[in-house]
Amino acid sequence: MDRKANGISMCHYAVLTIGENGEYSYENFKPITGLESASFQDQFAEGENYADDIQNIYEKVITSANITLDFSNVSREIEAELTGKEYAAGEMETKTTDVQNSVAIAFQKNFNDGSHERIVYYNCKVARAENSGQTKTSSISYQSVQLSGKAIPLSDGK
Repeated sequence: MDRKANGISMCHYAVLTIGENGEYSYENFKPITGLESASFQDQFAEGENYADDIQNIYEKVITSANITLDFSNVSREIEAELTGKEYAAGEMETKTTDVQNSVAIAFQKNFNDGSHERIVYYNCKVARAENSGQTKTSSISYQSVQLSGKAIPLSDGK
């Protein structure tokens, strides 16, 4: 039987911390519920060389990944932690000096045979580019929350 991906679930994030000696560690993973879609597009650097009238070297290495995550909703507290904003008393404050936290993002890719894979990207920075709404009309229109950004390697390769 062919195995085909048929869903995604169980999105989590963990904030990166850098110790006094420069060692990397992540806090415990925390859930972000309501994942509707996830897209991680790897970006590559390529190189090639020719000698003696033939190609003798070709190299293609991942340099980063572009990230797009769509959720039914993201709490202001989680959004603040991901995006480096201040959160207090149920309110999130946005400033032009906000700096996103580096996080690991993990989610589960589900397959039609009941199996799944856990996928983790490290050193991600994401932000919510748009915060909009729409008034109710005679039809109901639901809006997703989109977080987008990039994952880049740490000095330890993760």
